[in-house]
Amino acid sequence: MSGREQRRTRSVGDTEAGYAQRLTRRLIAVMATMIVSASVAVGVLLLNDFNRLLAPELERKALLIGNTVAADFNRALDYGIPLKSIYGADAYLDKVVEDHGELKYVAVRDAAGMMLYWSGAAVSPGHDRSPGRPSPDPGGNTPVADALDYSVPFGNAEVTAGVVHVGIDQRFVQRQLDDIFFDVIVILVTAILVTLEIMLALVLVYGTEPIRRLSLLLDRQATGEFAHVLNLRARDSVGRAAHWFSKGTRELHGRFAAALSGTGLSIEALRSDADVGVAGARLRRIGERFALLAPKGPKALRLAGVSDVRIPLFLFAFAEELQKSFMPLFVRQVYEPVPWLGESVAVGLPIAVYLVVLGLAAPYAGGWAKHYGGRSIFLAGLVPAVAGFLGCAVAEGLGELVFWRGMTALGYAMVTIACQDYVLSVSAPGRQGRDLVMFVGVIMSATVCGTAIGGILADHMGYNAVFVLAALVAAVAGGIAAATLADERTTGERADDDAATRHPDVFGGGLGSLRVVLANLRFVLFLLCVAVPANVLV
Repeated sequence: MSGREQRRTRSVGDTEAGYAQRLTRRLIAVMATMIVSASVAVGVLLLNDFNRLLAPELERKALLIGNTVAADFNRALDYGIPLKSIYGADAYLDKVVEDHGELKYVAVRDAAGMMLYWSGAAVSPGHDRSPGRPSPDPGGNTPVADALDYSVPFGNAEVTAGVVHVGIDQRFVQRQLDDIFFDVIVILVTAILVTLEIMLALVLVYGTEPIRRLSLLLDRQATGEFAHVLNLRARDSVGRAAHWFSKGTRELHGRFAAALSGTGLSIEALRSDADVGVAGARLRRIGERFALLAPKGPKALRLAGVSDVRIPLFLFAFAEELQKSFMPLFVRQVYEPVPWLGESVAVGLPIAVYLVVLGLAAPYAGGWAKHYGGRSIFLAGLVPAVAGFLGCAVAEGLGELVFWRGMTALGYAMVTIACQDYVLSVSAPGRQGRDLVMFVGVIMSATVCGTAIGGILADHMGYNAVFVLAALVAAVAGGIAAATLADERTTGERADDDAATRHPDVFGGGLGSLRVVLANLRFVLFLLCVAVPANVLV
């Protein structure tokens, strides 16, 4: 290729890259504005609805509690026990208040307004709770002023024997509003991050990636290479152009096959070194010049791109982070006292084992990824990861939990290292560092989203259900990876001229990689003194 042609190709590549970057930035800006606006609107509506519906719900609950207490006092009256002489009434009301955190008090007055029994904020150490003594607030309508009071009369149809007062703590309402406000904020931020991550991947896959593939196809056809076609399902301008140029390539292969059949030769004969005569030799030169000697016709152009790993990596890391926020609480739930193992050590044991397995498995996973390919190791790593999630969900003791967390760590090491190797394998020369930033950014986004959502889900669904959900999300990530990841060991087509360039094999995997890592004293000190303690404390 002459210098002028190289400069023209480089200029076309720069123009294509600039157009793709401008398109991506504009689409991301539009999507981010729409997502943030919609999320804020949904959050405001949720808070308003919660504020509007909370008071009626609390009133229904207060009346339900009041009716239950009134029914119990009516039962005592039916047995002929005087209202002022019901034994254990104060203890009964104490139990009612203890069982309902939103209650400020529960009190019982007689028909004359004299307070007979009460429990909750109206009781202070100096108050005598014996039946028949004056109320702490004589003449008042409620035992405590800073509460929402609901009254339920009891007795028979003719005579009202007394009134049950149920007080809802006004601060409880505010605490509920605060909790739901922060939950909504966490969910909105998480939803924005998740949506942006997925939408960015979709823009790259369905926006800039088809343009990149079409540009590469045109560049190859411009140099006389007609070995590939594009199978784009989109019917936009890029899809129509790809269909038109691919149709021409197929027709060219068809005409070459027709000319070859007239000589009685086959593609296999032309690809071999056999003597095919003058006509065959001419057809061989034509086939080699225009890449027409493929036995099954033109191949579909399959590009392995960095964006392939974005969604599966995010979903898998998200699934792993779902349990991080409640893992110490879950360990305490399954922990049974052992004489030689304190509770504080037991709480950190699954995390420590997880980090040890992760550190030991990572070098081996790197070697496996280089040998078998990132796609294969990603899918293989899902087996121990999903098994680990499900095993944690059914674990009944600390030993089982530690084992299954180790399995999860093995799967996490295989999947993340496979994705990292995939990114380095398909990155264009000079872009490895930038593409690794994308890799780290996806992991960090998944960490923030998964940890926040995991805590909320555990509070509403329970710990075991979150582990099952993590297994399902990881399985979905595997399905997407199987559909989007290419075998980078055999897929070398990229938009740059040097398609065969790969990142250098610094580590060979296995014990050799481990020795190289351990030989770096600074890294070992950072690992032992910063990374491991930070993860254990978290």
